[in-house]
Amino acid sequence: NWYMARDEDYMTPIVRGMKRSRPSQRARARILTDKELVHFWTATAEAGTYGAFLRTALLTAQRRTKVLELRWSDIDDQGIWTIPTAFREKSNAKTLGLSRLALDVIDGQPHREDNVYVFGGLASEPINGHTKSKQRIDERMIELNGAPIAHCTCHDLRRTARSLMARGSIRPDICERVLGQAIPGVQGIYDRYCYEDEKIDAIARLSDLVERIVLPDTKVANPIPLRFRQLMESSVSEAG
Repeated sequence: NWYMARDEDYMTPIVRGMKRSRPSQRARARILTDKELVHFWTATAEAGTYGAFLRTALLTAQRRTKVLELRWSDIDDQGIWTIPTAFREKSNAKTLGLSRLALDVIDGQPHREDNVYVFGGLASEPINGHTKSKQRIDERMIELNGAPIAHCTCHDLRRTARSLMARGSIRPDICERVLGQAIPGVQGIYDRYCYEDEKIDAIARLSDLVERIVLPDTKVANPIPLRFRQLMESSVSEAG
C-alpha cells in the first residue's frame, strides 16, 4: 500500500481474499516404485559415502538430519542405534534395532580418527554438498531407467520406507513409532510400553522387502551382519 501510494505504475501481487495454502494441499505423495528402487540401489552403490547415507535413510526410515548426525558411538555392540533427542524436539524413535543390511552399509564406511560421524565429510563434520551429489544420483537413475523419472527427495525415501512397511503388513502404530512420530490421543498418553522388539522386527522386515526388490536373484550367503562376523572371527583367532 505504501509503494502503491507513491508509484502509479506499481501493482501489488497481494489481492483481497488471498489465503495460505493448507498443509494437506502442499503434502507430497512421492514414493519410489520397485523399478525405481532397483535403479536407486545401483546408483547409490556408485556414490560412495553419500550413497551409503541415502541407503541408510531408506533402511531406517529416519529423518535426513538424524541419519546425517549418526555417530559411531550411537550404535552399540548389539546393533541398537540410540537416537539423541534435540532441544525442543517433539518426538523421535529414541532407539532402533538396525537390520543386517543396514549394519553392513554402515560398517562399510571408513572409521576416521578425526571424525565421529558415520557419514563423515570434511574436517569433523558430516557430509555436505548434497545438491551436487543428489543430482549425480538422479542423473544415473534416469540413465538406468532410459527415461525421465519424477524428482525424488531424501524425505521421499522416508515416505517410501513407511509405505513398504505397510506393504509388509506391519501394524500402523508400530510404523509410526519406527518413524518417531508422536502417537496422538489416549494411546499416546497412557501407553508407555517401549515397543523395542516390535520396532526391531519392523526394521528387519523392511530391510528384507527392500533386499527382495533390489536384489531378487541374490541369496544371502551369511545372514550375520559384518560387525558380528568380524567379532566372531576375532574371537576364534584369539582362542586359537
